[in-house]
Amino acid sequence: MIEVNVHNEKAQRMVRYNDFNNERIIDFYYPGLSYDYLPDELDTAVGLDKNTLIEVALSFKEPMTVEELSKKLGYEYVNWLWVDTTTVAQMDRMAKELNSDSLKTKGGGGAFGFEVSQEYPYSKESGQGFIQTLEQLSKTDSHKSSIKEALKGVKENTQSSKGEIRINGAVVTGSAAELRRFQDLDFIRASVIGATVDKY
Repeated sequence: MIEVNVHNEKAQRMVRYNDFNNERIIDFYYPGLSYDYLPDELDTAVGLDKNTLIEVALSFKEPMTVEELSKKLGYEYVNWLWVDTTTVAQMDRMAKELNSDSLKTKGGGGAFGFEVSQEYPYSKESGQGFIQTLEQLSKTDSHKSSIKEALKGVKENTQSSKGEIRINGAVVTGSAAELRRFQDLDFIRASVIGATVDKY
């Protein structure tokens, strides 16, 4: 995949675009790291045309277990969950060595997580299935080293949550009206618009 990165003055951040179709690419903001600016593009998303289907990345203030998140976020219009795979050492390095906000975000294409839907709502079992999938891929996939590093982070982070994976964010998709339900959730730290397409 080819990316083009552009500093957008109006958005006050580095906005990344997919060069194939010029659609925006989502970014996540880590809980626990300080940023000069945290985008709140959900407010923009709910003001877009009613016939537009909008993808938005939501970053949370604190990591949550799947069970906690299912109660707070629900499953309606939720498509994907961003799993906390970052080790304490990696977080310390980002906090101490990286000065630019754009270096401390996680691009959607590089984030680990799993798909959810109304038909397959997330549960404690889906978190365990995610870990099992990573373990299988760590033995056979061409990206073994990054998967093993992600597993290391997952295992380190699950020690504080009794073995349950922690979720740092989510991708939601819907029309402007459908996305309004996410606007007043106090556990959302940042929101970034991704791809938008005409519904009709």
